[in-house]
Amino acid sequence: MNFQMFRWQAASQVGIVIFASLLSLVAIAEGGPKWAYPVADQVQPVVLDENEARRVPGSALTYKRKEIDNLFDPPFGSLS
Repeated sequence: MNFQMFRWQAASQVGIVIFASLLSLVAIAEGGPKWAYPVADQVQPVVLDENEARRVPGSALTYKRKEIDNLFDPPFGSLS
């Protein structure tokens, strides 16, 4: 009885391996999973000018993109 149980377990494990192999072959044939390889949009956002001054509505202060992106020297402006 013990040998028959071993054969049944071995056969089921081989079946699982074959099934997983077939699934992977199907995924490869389709070009891989769609979530793993995102495709860029056809219409890309417009790239803004780096030297253009920017301003928050209602503020008199203006900053360039370099000043905004500089994490070591934040633009405080007037602290009053």
